[in-house]
This record gives sequence, structure tokens and C-alpha cells, in this order.
Amino acid sequence: MKVAYFSPLSPQKSGISDYSEELLPKLSDKMDLDLYVDDFKPNNEFIKNNFNIYKINDFVSENKYEDYDHVIYNIGNNAKFHEKIYKIALEHPGIVILHDYAIHHLIVEMTAAKNKNEEYIEEMRYNYGEKGKKLVDDMFQGKIRPIWETGNTFEYPLNKRLMDNAKAIIVHSKYIRDLVKQTNSKVPIKYIPMPTPDVEFIPKAEKDKLRNKYKLSKDKMIFSSFGFISKEKRIDKVISVVKNLKKEFNDFLYLLVGREAEGYNISKYIKENNIERYVKIIGFVELDEFKDYIKLSDFCINLRYPTQGETSASLVRILGMGKPAIVTDIGTFSEYPDNCTLKVSYGANEEEDIYNAIKEMINDKNKLKKMSNNAYEYVKENHRIESSAQLYVDLLKDIELGKVYKGNVDAYVDIYQSVGNKLYEIGIDEKNEETLLSISRQISSLI
Repeated sequence: MKVAYFSPLSPQKSGISDYSEELLPKLSDKMDLDLYVDDFKPNNEFIKNNFNIYKINDFVSENKYEDYDHVIYNIGNNAKFHEKIYKIALEHPGIVILHDYAIHHLIVEMTAAKNKNEEYIEEMRYNYGEKGKKLVDDMFQGKIRPIWETGNTFEYPLNKRLMDNAKAIIVHSKYIRDLVKQTNSKVPIKYIPMPTPDVEFIPKAEKDKLRNKYKLSKDKMIFSSFGFISKEKRIDKVISVVKNLKKEFNDFLYLLVGREAEGYNISKYIKENNIERYVKIIGFVELDEFKDYIKLSDFCINLRYPTQGETSASLVRILGMGKPAIVTDIGTFSEYPDNCTLKVSYGANEEEDIYNAIKEMINDKNKLKKMSNNAYEYVKENHRIESSAQLYVDLLKDIELGKVYKGNVDAYVDIYQSVGNKLYEIGIDEKNEETLLSISRQISSLI
């Protein structure tokens, strides 16, 4: 099957770039893939040497849509990387990988942020009717704060138009699958666990070797947070906990592996509280080094509030390397097993919960070891990239054969089922694959 695949790729600094670059080699074994990117040149050598790469604008100007059996769109909440992909997905329906359930910020950047207020009003009306329109009217009249400034965007995800125009939706958590059903009960939706190629238990010898490489102590308890250093990751809460933790424990180090968000000056906060000895900002690193810092850690902290319904690829990678994690008990993060994660609240007791969770990890070495084994086994069983790639292929084949109501796809287009039943009655079944493909394509062109 021939497939067009839209995604950010490196050097664009996005977790979705990493996601695609790890998934694409596995998909390319099973389908003929062309890649579509914005106006930049990918710098991943494997990607450059093994795929045809085209500009997104060429897809429209050269009428490429009909050249493919399927089109796959990666949609995240960042307009810098996803505005063009989003617009193409509306014009040319395909399969949407929904990385963030709430795409309110994406829509705002495309509309109100460009003084296209009427377009933003229309999106709110389309999604939430007159209630949505009134809400925006009140915002623009200064009666209430803008939704995107309140942390309330998850309640107004602005994703209905995308879902209404999609042929199918792929999500990485059961929690988001259920939310999508509430928004659009007809669109085929498939839950595919967040894939990772990093399923390996890290022996102590390798951990010690990496600590030598990065000039870090072999004896200290090291815990780390990964990715963009932002308010939503609750880093300031962890730093506040560290101030008190150092009164009880001396031999630990907290690493922040990622770039600081503009206006979220954690470096200054660390200096003001005189805790440079206990907290070190590594900054942005390339993926191989990113993995090294996971491997040399004893456990990790992956907090999130508010959430946009995202599934953390770094968390799956962390667990796959046998590193237990402290996570926020919210959204997709609540799905991870308690035997490899410690869950903390995001309310009034957040800092106390974080403190107790870190303390438990430091004090109970036997539990830490068991959680490490459990994390590795959980990811090995549920998140291997080879298994996820096969689920993508299964979905595409199901769509081609009009079988989107079977298997792990939880919603269906009624007409496919009706026609499928009639065909079965007259003796046309799965053995007649070419006939079914021809019929399903004709149906697709009509609905």
C-alpha cells in the first residue's frame, strides 16, 4: 500500500519528530511511504537516505492526494510544527494521529493570535454552539480571561472539526479514546500504545560507566526530569521540595534534561534558593544523549498539570529502560501501573505528595529495585515499537477492506457494516480481497 506521512522531523525540536523517526523505519518494512514536511530539510541521515521527502505545499499544488491509498497526519498542539498539517488534514481527509487531545493552543495561534478573531469565534461555535460563541464574546469584551490563559483548554479542546473530517483517529491512551468517542461516536478510532524502541534493562555497570562519562557521582541517588522545562511539568514544585529534601538527605542530585521555557526562569530560582549542589540543568541534548541520562538515573519524575491529554513518549522510554517514575495522577498518566509508578496529586497536597514519593524512592532500595523490574516488564509487554507498527498496518488494511468496525477499532461507519453484511450474505467474504477493496474504495469516494 502507498502511504503519505505528514510529520515534523529533526531538526525541528519536537517530541513528535523523535516519535516519527523511530516509527518510520518499522512502518517502511510494511508499506510504501512518502514523507511530507514543511519548508525545511530533515537532517536525520536514515530518513534522508531511505524515504522520498516532499514539501507539504507540493501535496496540494501537484494534486497528490489521489496518488495514495492512505494519508497519515501527525497532529500536535504547536502551530509552529502543525499548522500546515492541520489545514491539509481538513482539506484531504486521512488518518489522524492525535498526539494532544486538546489542540486549543494550535487553533488560537492560527486564528486569534493573528487577529483572525472571527475565525476563532467560528471554531468555538462549531465545537460548542452558542455557548462557545458567548464565551468568546465575553472574552473579547474583557469580561473574562481568555481560555488559553486560564489553563482551561482541556475543557475546550477545539478538536471536533478535525475529528469530523478524519477517516480514522489513532490515540495512545484508553483515556483519550473514550474522550474522542464522546466528541464523535462515528469516527473509527484505534488505541495504539505509545511505541518505544528502548526496551532494555540497564545493568549497574552500564549506569556507572555513563556516570563516569558525564562526570557524575556513582554513589549519589540521581533522579531526573526530561523534556521542555515548563510550568506544566511542575518543575518549580519539585525544586521547592528539593529545598526541604536536602535537610533530610545529602547525597542526591536532581537533573533537568531539556530546554527552559521562555519566562520560566528555573535557573534563577535554583540560585536564589542556594541549591545548585542538588539541582543541575543539563539543557537540550540530542536523542542519544537524552537516553544516556535516563540510563544513568535511579528514577525519574514526569509530572504534568494542566494536561492537554498528551501521552508522554519520554515516560514510556523511561519505564522501558527500567526506571520507575513519579507521575501526576491525571489523564493518561493515571493509566500506568502502580507497581512501576508513584502517583501524586495536583491540588493543595501536591508538594507534600512529591516529597513523600521522592523520600520513598530514596529510602526503600528494595522497592525501587522491584519497581525497576516491573517498569521494564510492563513496557516490554505493552509498548514494543514492532507491535505498535503492526497495529498501524492492521488499521490501514481494515479501512481498505471496510472492516473498521472489527478488532481494536471501537467505532465504525454504519454504511460499511451494512454493505459488509449484504456482501457476506451473497457469499463475498475476506477471501475475495480484491473485490472487497474495489467496493470499499467506491464507498469511500461517496461518503
